[in-house]
Amino acid sequence: MGTPSQAQGGAGTGANQNVSVEVLDPKTAKTGMNAIRLLVKDASGKPITGAEVDVGLFMPQMGTMPP
Repeated sequence: MGTPSQAQGGAGTGANQNVSVEVLDPKTAKTGMNAIRLLVKDASGKPITGAEVDVGLFMPQMGTMPP
């Protein structure tokens, strides 16, 4: 589905924090709606609980296919 990404967090605290985000499910996306399960970890690798996460997905148009 993709590789874990490094993201800057901490918008609510006023301080920059390093977090990692890993996609747990789905391992392979399917056509249509897909539920997404993420694991968010702090800089030391500990899971962050209660985080509010916004996910935005984008697939560019390929040839004559719609995006």
